[in-house]
Amino acid sequence: MKIDSYNLFGLKSRKENLSTLIKDFEPDVICLQETHHPVPYLRHSFLRDYEIQHLEPISGKGEGVGILSSAGLEIIDSLPEYQKTFRNAVCCRVGGYYVVNLHAPWKYYLGRYGYNHKQRWFEELKNWIMSSFNQNDKVILSGDFNINYDVKSLEEDYGDYNGPMIGSRPLEISLMESILDLGFTDAFQYCGESFDEG
Repeated sequence: MKIDSYNLFGLKSRKENLSTLIKDFEPDVICLQETHHPVPYLRHSFLRDYEIQHLEPISGKGEGVGILSSAGLEIIDSLPEYQKTFRNAVCCRVGGYYVVNLHAPWKYYLGRYGYNHKQRWFEELKNWIMSSFNQNDKVILSGDFNINYDVKSLEEDYGDYNGPMIGSRPLEISLMESILDLGFTDAFQYCGESFDEG
């Protein structure tokens, strides 16, 4: 099964990019983050072969996440309440796999929700994975985790990588590692430079 993940930062402005991705790579499953728009914008002709599970933004909650599958999908509605509240995760069963598409918080703090918003988000995700799946389940986590292991690039871009919105502080990296420690492989790190080559 071929899976692509794409943070669109708005489907309206990136629909041609998405169309090219589908044409060039013919993915079975596409995980989208930051669609920014409701379901009707996903009904383009180049998506006619895909079933869609999309969680659109409502009242400032979430930025739009979706799973598109050309192999059929079964919606799984057992996500943690914290993720449901912020509308930034969807889960489907595709064939013999569970596909979870996530858009983790960029900010560590979130106004009235407190400074540990990102920490709680990852902890709730970890607890849900541990209680929902067993070792024989095939689970694929995809999405934008807003974690950056490359501190140097952040220093160049932002100057102070210890700022409250940057995803490379030791605590934030440890949150991601706590998910990987459940038995997942970080495909981006595993494949290394091949991603940079296109």
